[in-house]
Amino acid sequence: MSKFFDKINLTPKQLLNIILLIVLIAFIGQNIDSVPINFLIWTFNLPLIIIILITFFIGFFTKAVFTNRKRLPKAHSKDAEKPVTAEK
Repeated sequence: MSKFFDKINLTPKQLLNIILLIVLIAFIGQNIDSVPINFLIWTFNLPLIIIILITFFIGFFTKAVFTNRKRLPKAHSKDAEKPVTAEK
């Protein structure tokens, strides 16, 4: 299998990305119909793919906001209490 990747000069990750891009383009091509959107008192039409992308990004940013980042080290940890000594 590695000979195949050497001949086409692509890594497996790059090949997977190309395949996913082709699938995404096919998905976009099949979801261009406009659909009516009702929100509170407004009604408007948007392409279905735009609705899907908006929903994706809302979920992405919601996860980013509510996911804990790297926890900060505690001020009273055992390592913080040890004195720093110079070794000879």
